[in-house]
Amino acid sequence: LLDAATLWSASGQKKKALQALEKGLKLSSEQNNPYQACLFLISLLLNALELGDVASGADYLNKLEKINADNRFAFEIKL
Repeated sequence: LLDAATLWSASGQKKKALQALEKGLKLSSEQNNPYQACLFLISLLLNALELGDVASGADYLNKLEKINADNRFAFEIKL
């Protein structure tokens, strides 16, 4: 879903891309896969900031900080 979202976003289908990212986040969370969940959260966070949606961006950042127990995504959080 991450690759599909990237392709949809690049082709101007932002809404479809965001839906794929949200679905990927939900599925990775249900499967208890924090690494994949973080990848989706990073993409969602960056998209929210690009669109000027600060409230959603803050929500994604909070979720990312909670899931990132091993600090694998410390750079993305700091960014």
